[in-house]
Amino acid sequence: MENTFNSNFYLAAATVIPVLYIALIVQANAVRDILTRLDHAMYAKIRSESHSSIILLLMILGLIAAFAVWLVSVAILIFGIVGEITSIQALYHQSDSENIRFLVLVSTILLLAISTVGPALTVSIAFARPIARWTKAFVQVLQNLLSADQS
Repeated sequence: MENTFNSNFYLAAATVIPVLYIALIVQANAVRDILTRLDHAMYAKIRSESHSSIILLLMILGLIAAFAVWLVSVAILIFGIVGEITSIQALYHQSDSENIRFLVLVSTILLLAISTVGPALTVSIAFARPIARWTKAFVQVLQNLLSADQS
């Protein structure tokens, strides 16, 4: 049977996973800011409309959002640790299996995908606000031009 152990794959994974961890640690401040804003908004809404039925819905949505952030954080921790340990063990033993290859590949891809969400959201929000303002201004200018033409 031919040896199909690909040490380059495990070397790359063992190197990339900590780098992705560092990227996620840098993004932790953004996650904390999002949760803090959610908390402040929820608290302000509860104080202003404590008897509104919308408060119950907002509280449920807030709890779901907070739970989702926690769940993703736990997944990052688990996949990062398992992927890194598995990569190092495969390198140490100079052998692997289909399951080990799949686990390391999935761990690395998930960490990469999760670590790109933060910057993607930041860029999207950064562009969304000016585009919304520019679109509103553009529509206003068109309305003014149309109303001037009708006069």
